[in-house]
Amino acid sequence: MKGFLRIGTDGLHRTLLSGQRSLQPAPARFHKAEHWVELVRYGLLDGAIVSSWAMEKALPPGHLPPWSDVDVQPLGTLPLWLMARSNSVKGILVPSRGAAPLLHQTLERNGHSLVSQSRAAQEPAAWLKRMQDRELALLLCPGLVGNAWRSEQSLSVLSQFSPLQETLWLLLPQDLELPASAVMSLRVLRRRVRRAAAFDGLDRRSA
Repeated sequence: MKGFLRIGTDGLHRTLLSGQRSLQPAPARFHKAEHWVELVRYGLLDGAIVSSWAMEKALPPGHLPPWSDVDVQPLGTLPLWLMARSNSVKGILVPSRGAAPLLHQTLERNGHSLVSQSRAAQEPAAWLKRMQDRELALLLCPGLVGNAWRSEQSLSVLSQFSPLQETLWLLLPQDLELPASAVMSLRVLRRRVRRAAAFDGLDRRSA
């Protein structure tokens, strides 16, 4: 077996894979959870990091998704805060409904106006440009993007809104024999999730 794993995830979680030679990121894309399962099940990816917001419906606390023919490993829970360049926003920029159905359901139930980002424009620069042009907010995990990047982008947390909690899972093929280097990299991945969950270096902007 090759000495690395090709791992898929979306643009929000791609930093979890940065600098790890044994975990090579596939192009960042937002997909519905079941699509990620199929990509791993049929060998198009060696693994995937999947958010609970990509599910069709919420799971009971502590339950794993009932996906067959893949190994589902819990990675932890992260807070997603609304961030923007001003207090006055006209909505939230989110992945398409097809890629994040549970996220759409939850935000709409809470009365938010949503704007879906095109599936053809997934690079961070494209998200930031549309956010700026349409005066929108983004849902981000501060512990993943870091203070330096938020400062460069002039993004502040909108503290009048409570954070959403997302659960992350790592999908791997069943009976996969991991090379030693990949085992170490997966430990680093789990530590990064724990650090991001514990991060609280926020500068909050209230209405």
